[in-house]
Amino acid sequence: RVPSSVISITLDLCFSGGMYVFQLFDSYAASGMCLLFVAIFESICIGWIYGSDRFYSNIEDMIGYKPIFFIKWCWKYFTPGICAGIFLFFLIKYKPLKYNNVYTYPDWGYGIGWMMAMSSMVCIPLGILFQIWKTEGSFREVKTFFFIFIVSMDIM
Repeated sequence: RVPSSVISITLDLCFSGGMYVFQLFDSYAASGMCLLFVAIFESICIGWIYGSDRFYSNIEDMIGYKPIFFIKWCWKYFTPGICAGIFLFFLIKYKPLKYNNVYTYPDWGYGIGWMMAMSSMVCIPLGILFQIWKTEGSFREVKTFFFIFIVSMDIM
């Protein structure tokens, strides 16, 4: 069964106002800003939480030879730094969406767009905070627990 909200949004895109709704989805929900936000956290997780040395070893196991040594620096420093810089630049240089450089969306339209963008971005920090809050013990003990959990995953 298809939820009625999906049918409603799909039908809205078929009519004369559909291009305006599509533009909101395209600019906010599927924008580079959301993808950059996810990329920042992915690269931090690979470089710092899982560990660049462990990931380097996994890559070597998969492809049969060692990749270039500075790829570890990319996972730890360059990728998160460049993605964060581009993300901040996007936020600083933000310009409100216009359709065909003529139609300016109302404030509630921008609000819907930002809610779509935040719906995918806020899950990552909330998930991290939830996992830290849910795990028993002090922050140091939680950090040790996650380290032991990741090491045990590597052994399996």
